[in-house]
Order: sequence, then C-alpha cells, then structure tokens
Amino acid sequence: NVQDGHVPYGSGFIWGSTQNDDIILTTTTVDSNGQFFVSTSYDDTVVTNLYIRFYDTTVVPSNGQEVAWGTSIVFDAVSFFQVQFQNFTPSGTNFVSQTNQFYVIPEPGSFSLLAFMGLLIAGFRYKWLRAWWRQAVAESS
Repeated sequence: NVQDGHVPYGSGFIWGSTQNDDIILTTTTVDSNGQFFVSTSYDDTVVTNLYIRFYDTTVVPSNGQEVAWGTSIVFDAVSFFQVQFQNFTPSGTNFVSQTNQFYVIPEPGSFSLLAFMGLLIAGFRYKWLRAWWRQAVAESS
C-alpha cells in the first residue's frame, strides 16, 4: 500500500523501473484534454494496491533528460479496477510534482545482440580478407 518509486541511478532514476512489490501493469499517454483510457487485467490475489505514475512527456527521454512526473493516490485493487476520472490539469487532483533526470538502461539481451552482430561482421570480414589473400598469392605465383 505504498509507492516504492523508481530505481535510483546516479543523480536520477532508471526510466520505467520499479522497486520492491511495485509492477507496471500497462502504459498509456494522456491526451490534450488531460484524459486517458486504459484497460488491463491482473491477478487480484497478487496485486492488492494500484496507483498511477504519470510523466509530462509522451516519449522515452534521452539519457540524463529532466522529466516532470507525479503519482496518484494508492487505490485498493479489486477484481475490476476502473478509474472513472483523473484530472491531470494544473488545478486537478493529479499534477507533476517532481522533476528528475531519467536514464535508459538497455536490457542485457541488447548487448548480447550487439556483440553477436559484431562477431558476425568480423567473421565475414575475415573470410573475405582470407579469400582475397589467397587470390593475391595465387596470382603472384
């Protein structure tokens, strides 16, 4: 029943991160009228409380970019959770109350994919150089 927030990183936070028992159920963007609609399902035997975390941006920030953000109150989770109205205007019940730097940390799989591509390119280059060398030696004989 408490908002654990983002994972700290340097002087800011890791974008889209959670701590302890917090999980991200879904993401959405707020329209120009300050409204949104989202529907998601979850296991109400595991999830007992919900809150909305919102940002003053519609894109993932670049590393170190400052983003204003805030959270709603904590709601009790029921088998069908629906927020009828959330006011995201400056005079509303939800407003961006904090500004922090955010960092995007690639997943470990991204590094593996980059390493694989590097090895693949190196292998093709080696094979090409070896064929070129053999041809050069054959022509000089």
